[in-house]
Amino acid sequence: MVRTMNKQEESIVTLNEKRCLTVNEFQVYMGIVRNNALRLIKKSHCARKVGRKILVDRVAFDQWMDMMSETNLL
Repeated sequence: MVRTMNKQEESIVTLNEKRCLTVNEFQVYMGIVRNNALRLIKKSHCARKVGRKILVDRVAFDQWMDMMSETNLL
């Protein structure tokens, strides 16, 4: 769960609601350690670099995981 601050109110954004996740958020989302997260990100080709930050497209990753689980290639 990630908190974003607004000037007038505090809102909570869950990882399931975010389209792009940082590597740390992706680790929490998948429940894996950083090295495994980076391997999985590289294997899925669902990441984009924005400056120095790596962002994972959660929707594309979920679709990739569904495809891999259907074909038992994971």
